[in-house]
Amino acid sequence: MNAFTASGLPWQTLACLIAGAVVIAGLAAPLTKRPEVTRLLGLLTATAAGACGSLSPGSLAQVLAYSTAAFIFVVLLLALSFELEYAEQRPEAVALVLLAATGALVLAAGGDLLQLVIGTETLALSSALLVVLGRGDAAAEAAFKYFVLGAVSLAALIYGLALIYLSTGSLAFPTPSNISLMTVSGVVLMTLGFAFELALVPLHWGALDVYTAATPAAAGGIMALSKLGAVVALVRLAPAGGSTFTFVLAMIGLLSVVWATFAALGQREVRRLLAYSAVAHAGFLAMAIGSGTSGRQAAIFYVIVYGSTALLVFAALSGLGPEPLALDELPARLGVQRSLALCLGLMSLAGIPPLPGFWAKLALFGPAWRTLGAVPTCMGVLCAVLAAVYYLRPVPDLWNALRAPARRARATSGVALATATVLVLTVVPGFLWSMVAR
Repeated sequence: MNAFTASGLPWQTLACLIAGAVVIAGLAAPLTKRPEVTRLLGLLTATAAGACGSLSPGSLAQVLAYSTAAFIFVVLLLALSFELEYAEQRPEAVALVLLAATGALVLAAGGDLLQLVIGTETLALSSALLVVLGRGDAAAEAAFKYFVLGAVSLAALIYGLALIYLSTGSLAFPTPSNISLMTVSGVVLMTLGFAFELALVPLHWGALDVYTAATPAAAGGIMALSKLGAVVALVRLAPAGGSTFTFVLAMIGLLSVVWATFAALGQREVRRLLAYSAVAHAGFLAMAIGSGTSGRQAAIFYVIVYGSTALLVFAALSGLGPEPLALDELPARLGVQRSLALCLGLMSLAGIPPLPGFWAKLALFGPAWRTLGAVPTCMGVLCAVLAAVYYLRPVPDLWNALRAPARRARATSGVALATATVLVLTVVPGFLWSMVAR
């Protein structure tokens, strides 16, 4: 555990998450008929892990610990809305959420490259198992695809790790002073593995099915945690590949943005639309990572804002069942509070000021203009404008339906917390930016 302390993340944070997962999984039998107790144990674990984040001397490590704890909190508050094939497996689902968060933190803050590989595999396996617990055949098929693609990405990670070790004699992050062709090859292969977690084109297929077939609360948690871990890992690793490599990574991000934007324009099912949206945002994150030091700071700011907003949207959809949900069905299925929460989340994803999604895109495009040039940046801006078309498509109907006297699907504490988080980021985005930029 000392290596994690050296990298800024206190080992107590990881210990709390692992201990909580082990206790809940070990007590699964007596907790089966006590879902509230199960959720309470998970929430106490997340609280302890977040509190341990204050032990870190680095502001970025604190941001990682606090953000992860907040994401877990929202997901576990929605745990009673998990559409599981067998309700008796709710304790296992909660334990898997905690293990996925552990993997995301190790991926983001591991002290060497081997720890990043372990974190990636922990996150991928926990996510696949969490998905397969969902109701319906689609969840099992999506989990199997994600598992197979995760195994392929693991092979790329191990091969890349071996190349870096052979060329440098160390598992530490390579530096420009000891760079070589073999080292760059290793960095490229490891980046491919992390790009799978980020859901960059063309490594996004497994994530698309997971975001669509998983229970909404689980999908939101997987999306937020995987992107947080992968972005911070790439921020630390990508500069070792040199300026040419980071530029190529940014162009792959731009390709992801363009492809996913046009794919999302043709979607009429809300979960599929959000899945393609996640790929587009992964592309924006890759553009930020490839835009120099200020761009990498913007990427961390962006991924926290995006994770909070995506969780809000999926929280509003929780409990509606695993069946496909057309956009025109939303007004009849959501309550007043959930409709307002969904409108808020979609408008933030669209980048409507003064919501936090606007500040995240504003933080991204400045460094992109200076580093990548006018043409890639303008293409990204154009795609962001086009994205507003599909994000805002259901908003008028949702607003008009608020006048209906009888509405279903009342809001939960998870929806309330996710809404409060997005509103806080709307009012004081500078506080998060200042912590990320230190």
